[in-house]
Amino acid sequence: NYSAEWVEEAKRRGLPNLRNTPEALAELVRPETKEFLSRMRIFGESESDARYTVRLERYIKDIDIEVEALKNLVSGHVLPAAYRQLALLAQAGTGRAIKSGLERMDASVEALTTRVVDLQAAAERAAGEHEHEARARVLADEVVPAMASVREVCDRVEESVADEFWTLPK
Repeated sequence: NYSAEWVEEAKRRGLPNLRNTPEALAELVRPETKEFLSRMRIFGESESDARYTVRLERYIKDIDIEVEALKNLVSGHVLPAAYRQLALLAQAGTGRAIKSGLERMDASVEALTTRVVDLQAAAERAAGEHEHEARARVLADEVVPAMASVREVCDRVEESVADEFWTLPK
C-alpha cells in the first residue's frame, strides 16, 4: 500500500519491500533473523520456526475462509440482486436508457460469473499445493488478487441495483 515513489525510495535505500503476508512471515525464518532473535533471547531458533509455521497455517486458513465467505455472498446476495434488477429492467420497456442499463447489468453479471470461476480455479490451485509455503504463495499471488477482482464487480453491481433488491448493508 505504499506509493510508487516510496517503493522506489525504499529500493534505493536497500530496504525490503514485503508485499504480502507470506513474504513478511518468511522473514521469521531467515538465518540472520533467527540468529538475531536467539542472540537477543527473544525466540529460540525452534520457536521462530514454530511461530512461522503457525502463522503461515493461520494465513492459509483465513484466506480459505474468506474465499468461501465471498463466494457465498456473491451467490446468495449479489447475483440474486443483479438478477432482480435485470428482470425489472427487462419489464420496463425498450427505451435507450433502459436498454443501456440492461446491457451494463448483463455485462456485470457476466463479468462477476467469470471472475468467480477464476477465483475458484485459483483456490483449487492453492489447495493442490501440499507445502504450506507454496500454498501461501499461490494464495497471495493469485487468490487474493482474484478476490479483489470479484469485489470490484460486486461494487459495480451494488451501485446499479435498486436498494430494495440489495440485501447487504451499504
